[in-house]
Amino acid sequence: GAGAGALTTTVCSPLDVVKMRMQLQHAIVPEAQRSGDGLACWLRTIYREEGVRGWFRGYSSAMLTVPLFWGVYFPCYAGAKRLLLPHCEHKPLVHMSAAVCGGLITDVVTNPFWVARTRLVSQHMHMKYEGAERLYYSTFQTMRIIVQQEGVRGSPTPCLLVPCCS
Repeated sequence: GAGAGALTTTVCSPLDVVKMRMQLQHAIVPEAQRSGDGLACWLRTIYREEGVRGWFRGYSSAMLTVPLFWGVYFPCYAGAKRLLLPHCEHKPLVHMSAAVCGGLITDVVTNPFWVARTRLVSQHMHMKYEGAERLYYSTFQTMRIIVQQEGVRGSPTPCLLVPCCS
């Protein structure tokens, strides 16, 4: 399972970076500077501006989070199922409820890592469009900065993203 998660994270990292930047671009990129949104266009833009490293921004966060996610999810799912089965005869409902419980707990536990990854992935665009200085270098350093500067809850302000194919 961990090997499959690591392989998937590695192979899909460029796609995940593109996905996050497409989702976030409207928060930072001036409308006049936004352009194409095709996958190949985004991949080229990231490569041109940041090199191959750009496709793997936040990779260490993902590599920490994926095994943590599944390591927390399965025991929570199994525990919830064990608690619910004696009280409910409708097995599909038990499985769905256990999955919701497992997912909820897992999301709470892993959210700080996903927030750090989003910050690491979006930082290039903050630098490009807002003139921000590079602030984040690693997952735990990013988490530490967020807690120090914004508190445990972090900032509600969305991060940015990238225009494509100028």
